[in-house]
Amino acid sequence: MVSLVGHDYMRQPGVFRDVLRVLHDAKIPVLQISDSEFSLSCLIPESELRKAVPMLHEKFVEAK
Repeated sequence: MVSLVGHDYMRQPGVFRDVLRVLHDAKIPVLQISDSEFSLSCLIPESELRKAVPMLHEKFVEAK
C-alpha cells in the first residue's frame, strides 16, 4: 500500500485524480483505494512499490 498523507492534500480539488493519473501513466495497477479526511491510500502490487513511491513523491512533495 502506498499513501498520500496530509490534511492540506485532501482539501485540494483533483488530488485523487492526480494520484491515479501518476500510477496509471506508470502502468502501475491499483487494486483498491481508500481515503479519509487525512489520507489517500492505494493498494498496488508490492513489486511496484519502489517505482510508485518516488513518482508520487516527485509529484506531490518536490513540486510544492
